[in-house]
Amino acid sequence: PDELDTGLRLAERVAADGPGSSRDVQQYANVALILGEYRRGHYAQALEKANQYLTTSDPEALRFAGLWATLTVAMSQHQLHNPAEARRALAQAREMIAVDDGLRRYLPMLEQALLREAETLIDGKPTAAR
Repeated sequence: PDELDTGLRLAERVAADGPGSSRDVQQYANVALILGEYRRGHYAQALEKANQYLTTSDPEALRFAGLWATLTVAMSQHQLHNPAEARRALAQAREMIAVDDGLRRYLPMLEQALLREAETLIDGKPTAAR
């Protein structure tokens, strides 16, 4: 918990600094905060922050980190006992990950791990490795 809190404080600083020259880093900091709420067990807050991020961020920003936010929506909806919404968000995330636009090249292993976590949580088992 202490390490998570420390990491989230750092992400808050990066997210608050504005895009500057590291727009992609700022976007990942924003979704790290969303995922941090989920990891703390604050599913409603994670869902609220993720939906806000997904509805207010510009499309270019979503190309960087929208997948993480969408997977967090799926897992949060599952934890909040909303299976239809969880499956809908998971399906959307699968569609997003299938699009290879070259922008998400930085952290594909982390994206795959988060996808497997969501699939295991929601479907009971991950799909075949991609």
